Amino acid sequence: MQLRVAVFGHSHVRNLGAFVHEPLKMIPESFRKDTDFNCEIQFIGEGGLRVSPRTDRAKMKQAAAERRLREYRPHVLVVMLGDNDVPRWSRDPKVIADSIFDYCVSLQHQLDITAMSILSLLPRHGQAEYNRQAAFINTRLQALCHSAPSQDRFCEFQHLRSRALSCTLPTDQKYFMPDKVHLSTSGNVNLYKQVKRAVRVVAYEYRRRHRHESDTE
Repeated sequence: MQLRVAVFGHSHVRNLGAFVHEPLKMIPESFRKDTDFNCEIQFIGEGGLRVSPRTDRAKMKQAAAERRLREYRPHVLVVMLGDNDVPRWSRDPKVIADSIFDYCVSLQHQLDITAMSILSLLPRHGQAEYNRQAAFINTRLQALCHSAPSQDRFCEFQHLRSRALSCTLPTDQKYFMPDKVHLSTSGNVNLYKQVKRAVRVVAYEYRRRHRHESDTE
């Protein structure tokens, strides 16, 4: 059985999907169809996507992205969300982290997904306050995923281990576009490697939990 993997989230996901399909030597053609796990990988990204939309336009974006996700019917899910929920004004980052986790778990149950990975929030170049809040949210998300029951469903938090994408280390402009938010070619290369690792984790976990089903096919 070919495993359908959805990478779901905001503009970073949309941009990475476009980047992966560019004819660059550094991006292997096998990424969209991972032969090691017999996977098809679909990028479902919407610019400005939030877990807690406040405007009608934001709610429409969320509904459209979720509809695309349901239509794809993934077996496993990799989620990149929350960056757009970190506001410029003061708000408790613990509340934001809890909202991200609750939304992701809700998606997991709605889609009946066995294995899901939540990726850490990305840094922004030269935005110390945002990066401080994002680092706190990442730590909180990791704790929430670790404490979640895992008998029926697998939910893992994945820190982006690349130094270039760390919220706790000084950022380098070369990994970002001029807007200091979206990633440059070098930044997307780093993100691609991290997402590929997350895909392999959830694909392996799904295969492990459904091994008996695969054996009978």
